[in-house]
Amino acid sequence: MAASIVRASLNKFSWFVVLAMALHHHICSVAIAQQVPCFFIFGDSLMDNGNNHQLKTVARADYPPYGIDFPGGPSGRFCNGRTPADVLAELLGFDHYMPPFPVASGLEVLKGVNYASAAAGIREDSGEELGGRIPFGGQVENYKKTVSQIEKLLEHLSKCIHSVLMGSNDYINNYFLPEFFSTAQQFTPLQYADDLIRRYNKQLKVRSTLTKSILLVVFKSEFGGNYYICIITEIT
Repeated sequence: MAASIVRASLNKFSWFVVLAMALHHHICSVAIAQQVPCFFIFGDSLMDNGNNHQLKTVARADYPPYGIDFPGGPSGRFCNGRTPADVLAELLGFDHYMPPFPVASGLEVLKGVNYASAAAGIREDSGEELGGRIPFGGQVENYKKTVSQIEKLLEHLSKCIHSVLMGSNDYINNYFLPEFFSTAQQFTPLQYADDLIRRYNKQLKVRSTLTKSILLVVFKSEFGGNYYICIITEIT
């Protein structure tokens, strides 16, 4: 029963993705009003746009063929052009993409920051075989630093969208690599999933205690294809 519900949800969301893509192609040449004052991004390589540049890691994308279709060439994005975060920024009406945390400064942080880091996971150790990365907990700490700069504008932040895409590296760069990690011996698949949910929930609560805002949580599954389930909720 649960499996059928999940499949139905995924099928519905697949149509949502198709609709969103069609909508984006339809409006891409039409200027739209900015929908929210700011957009903050947390995640892994699907959202990273340069946060790993200063780290000692193989998880970086500042060389060709990455960025071959992106203005200016390789930028740290793990794709040939735009990331899902870039597309979301366009759909929200922004005339620019959110800067990565290391270079975000001044008034530009009022419009948003990208904290995503390739190879990052919910667990601190996920992806460590690849070198440096900023786990979700570290990304939340960086967000705290941003909030501390503009804490007098919390009402402004409450109107922003915060997106989180995290979790795949906790499997492909942790649980499924027994030669590097012991999690597969410590947990059954269900126990591991429960542990990730517990950690994820705790980290999301830390972020939500800083600012009340709209939160977009995206879960990426590697099982049987790539599906994206979005939950939009107001954190109170």
